[in-house]
Amino acid sequence: MARLRDALELEWLTLSSGPTAEEAARRWGEAEPALAGLVSAAAVVRSANRRGAVRRSNDILGALLRLAPEDGLARRALLQTLLPALNALALRYRCAEERGDERLQTVLVLALERIDDLAGQSISWPAVAIAGHVRDRLRRTARQGLLEVPLDEAVHVTARPERTAAERLTGVVLDNLHLGTLGREDAALLYTTRIAGHSPARVAACRGLEPGLVRTRLHRAERRLVDAGHAVC
Repeated sequence: MARLRDALELEWLTLSSGPTAEEAARRWGEAEPALAGLVSAAAVVRSANRRGAVRRSNDILGALLRLAPEDGLARRALLQTLLPALNALALRYRCAEERGDERLQTVLVLALERIDDLAGQSISWPAVAIAGHVRDRLRRTARQGLLEVPLDEAVHVTARPERTAAERLTGVVLDNLHLGTLGREDAALLYTTRIAGHSPARVAACRGLEPGLVRTRLHRAERRLVDAGHAVC
């Protein structure tokens, strides 16, 4: 489950920063008063996840849900805000799928289906409407019981595949982000180029930067990983 969760976190780092994310936040703020003054998509999610601000979080989620039909980034921001709760559901209801990543994937699919059902509506408690729906679906699955594999057939069950180079690098980048070795911008840049496969020139064009500056930042980020004892593929 950690592999998929880490990939989602790094994907969000990439999506939520830069001119596109800032323009999206400006557009959202004009359409939804609850989002006014938040300068980027990342700021929207951070504000929604602030501890103790239940009403504020609810207002932000409601605004994102209303924007979701016409705005893919708003839909993704809504999912990102709910990710901690969805991850907890995947951990609790282990009958959802056999393997961790598959369990989380099932939970995410159920959440996105529910978001699509509710998108564009004004819902009083969006987190309850979405995560509660996912929880109820998982509970029904749990009551049906787990599929048991007979002992004499267990030898034929395929082993969990080894992590790919991209998955290992994703884990390294996330670990160093959490440790403070890498900043958010460096982590997002490493993910976008070394894992997602986009060229520095394309990143520069998307973010409105000079290609030489992006290459310099990428080399600096790679050097920080090397200095921390990690090789960059």
